[in-house]
Amino acid sequence: MKRYWLTAVVAVVALTLGSSRAKASLDTAFSGNTQPVTSHPGGGEKGFIDFAVYTYQGGTADPYGAGISAATLTTAGFHVGAAYLYLFQIVDTDTDVSQSTVNWSSGAVSGQGILTGAGFMGVTASNPTDSNTKATPSNSGNSFTSPAATGQTWTITTGQAGLVSPTSLTPGTFSLQASFNTNLSAAHGQVSSLWGYTSAQAPSLTSGSMQDMGTSGNGTVPGNIPSIASVPEPSTLALAGLGALGLIGYGLRRRRALGA
Repeated sequence: MKRYWLTAVVAVVALTLGSSRAKASLDTAFSGNTQPVTSHPGGGEKGFIDFAVYTYQGGTADPYGAGISAATLTTAGFHVGAAYLYLFQIVDTDTDVSQSTVNWSSGAVSGQGILTGAGFMGVTASNPTDSNTKATPSNSGNSFTSPAATGQTWTITTGQAGLVSPTSLTPGTFSLQASFNTNLSAAHGQVSSLWGYTSAQAPSLTSGSMQDMGTSGNGTVPGNIPSIASVPEPSTLALAGLGALGLIGYGLRRRRALGA
């Protein structure tokens, strides 16, 4: 009987710990890119906003499974420990980009930051997305392309040369704006470093925009990407495990009583 009890305890603890560690780091249903369309005469695409969301894994070496340490994220301004890490990279394919704004429907920013020299692997002006197939997405104007559609891996590499970092980030109630003193352009570099925010909630990305120094270069793509499912916190899983232990104990006591 004692051996049965010990086995049950080990099984429940293993299940609890295993569940807390089984959270996927990169959410492929949310990650992807948008291609804003400009409103100036002649229209056309302004560029790409590549984005990826990661869930908190715990630890310090790589808390979000993104290949970035907790120390690096904290120094950049992110709130390590928040449930989700959202990262964005801007690719200019038109004349220039001075600002980019991302918007969502709910959920507050708990920290925002810029990862200088870090970017999605292989992203250039000629290959604006992190895609194994290196195919240009055809989502101009009204949707987004997910990793499942194009084979994107969203692998992050650090120490990249030529990436233009935002000079400032301005959070709104449900938005975050990145500003570049040196515009993204063919002369100054057309790809930004990664920037983004951490959040305790799982907001929905509703649009992304790019803007040049004039008033004619705005473009917005409604993404209407649904909120990702909430991920149970380890404390919740632990409580569930304790509850399961209680039920096992009750079952053993009842079995003894019936046997008596």
